[in-house]
Amino acid sequence: MRLRTKILLCALVNVALLASAIAVFVLYQFRPGVESILLAPGEARLVKLADQLTIELKATPVREWDAALARDSRAYGVDLAITLNPSGDTIAGTIKKVPPELSPNIQPFRTSSNVMWVNLLAPFSGRLIGTPQIINLKPPPAAPLQPGPRVSVFRNALSNGHWFGVRMTLAWPESEAPAMLLVRSSSILFRPLLFDSRPWLACLGAIAAITLLCWIPLIRGLTKSVRKITAAAGEIAEGHFDVQTGIRRRDEIGQLNDAIHRVAGQLNEFVTGQRRFLGDISHELCTPIARTRVALGVLEEHGDPAQKRYVESAVEEVEHMSALVNELLQFSKAGLAGPELAMEPVAIGPVVARVIEREVEPGTNVRLIGGAELTVTAQPQGLFRALSNLVRNAVRYAGADGPITVSAKRDGDFVVISVGDHGPGLPEDALDRVFTPFYRLDDSRSRESGGVGLGLAMVKTLVEASGGTVSCRNLSPRGLEVSIRLRAAN
Repeated sequence: MRLRTKILLCALVNVALLASAIAVFVLYQFRPGVESILLAPGEARLVKLADQLTIELKATPVREWDAALARDSRAYGVDLAITLNPSGDTIAGTIKKVPPELSPNIQPFRTSSNVMWVNLLAPFSGRLIGTPQIINLKPPPAAPLQPGPRVSVFRNALSNGHWFGVRMTLAWPESEAPAMLLVRSSSILFRPLLFDSRPWLACLGAIAAITLLCWIPLIRGLTKSVRKITAAAGEIAEGHFDVQTGIRRRDEIGQLNDAIHRVAGQLNEFVTGQRRFLGDISHELCTPIARTRVALGVLEEHGDPAQKRYVESAVEEVEHMSALVNELLQFSKAGLAGPELAMEPVAIGPVVARVIEREVEPGTNVRLIGGAELTVTAQPQGLFRALSNLVRNAVRYAGADGPITVSAKRDGDFVVISVGDHGPGLPEDALDRVFTPFYRLDDSRSRESGGVGLGLAMVKTLVEASGGTVSCRNLSPRGLEVSIRLRAAN
């Protein structure tokens, strides 16, 4: 998981935990009253619905009240019913019977009179349990609803859903009576009539947006700086010490950036000094080696025949020493003066032909199998020396195992030149280390094992001096392929 994602998740979790803590505090502080806080907007909508029903039912025949309430029930996703008495009998709606435990909460009556409103209940006698006796009594004049909350929340019947009661007045020709609108819902959430989640979602969205606006600039600047420092460290690991991240910060990231630049500068001085030292000492060794070769030549001509084989052995060792010194000298020169050499278009075909002519002995199968017409931008002599080292290594370690191929192919704006063989290949953990100076698979430094381990290191230095990269991989089922990637010439 990327650092940016981790920090964003941390910010969102922080907001979620804060919201949870606030919710717990509100629940603890207000306790039962928190329900009224959450349902306050819903109570206003319930009162509005009751007033609309009062007007609607006044203009609707009594026999159609069931249909009217059923239609509103479907529209709002709740069950609606109207009751006139506290016994739980409903006169219209989708609720046929109110649970007995709710009966004490139903108090729609405006007076304390014990008058039986039989004539008002007469039109609904078919809905009521037990048909009341019709008594032709004239009801007392209507009075306004008593003051107090119109909406009641019933908490003692949650097993049957959430119940609400809204006091209202029913009116029909020649009659008017207090009543209660009963609302039953299986859930408060996702019921716009009771609880509109849109303001809460908008609030959460605003909190998330504010959080992101506050955190994104910090996260973006932090991750951008980390990416630059990571890229600079990768360049340093590849031997490119002249890196510049362009970071201008005064915090810990800025301190880390300054430390990276100091490390790069010190490594650059160390490596440059090392290469200069190798070049100087190699150059200084050339003179005594040349004098030794001259002296051995004189001994070989005028010495005792009995000592001739010792002289020949000494000459062979001096020749090997001279080759090693020349290799060190070439490596140090490539590292010190490579970037200063001129770049120009180089045709691959002629360079490979020269390499094969110089490095391949008769009887060894080395051929160019494609891409001879391609042209790259490079240092001509550097590319020639790099390919010479690769072909020489392939011939030395895998010349007897099959054909050695040199190929080139276009890859976008680049050209990839590959040298492949059918030898034993390399261990996987050595594929990235073989380009390190003086690295070898064994500790031997004899001429039979191939020298001091500067061949592929020199290839890397020469290729990078031409603005390219070099890599190697094992082939299946057997073999090794070393690839040089250079920019194609126009």
